[in-house]
Amino acid sequence: MSNQAKGLLSEFGVVFPCGHKALLNGLTSVIDNPQYSHRLQDMVIDMLSEYDITLNRLKSIEKQLD
Repeated sequence: MSNQAKGLLSEFGVVFPCGHKALLNGLTSVIDNPQYSHRLQDMVIDMLSEYDITLNRLKSIEKQLD
């Protein structure tokens, strides 16, 4: 999922380092930066929402497996 987000954003000239924390920081910086279009910012907000939902599902599954 993070690779998809990074790939899509690279097409808009948005590039940031690998890793979970870098992904979250990069996505947040796009949302907070007025130089990016509202359309791109809305897409990033949706990405963050989906990422958060997926991460919570994974945490739930891990708890069930413990």
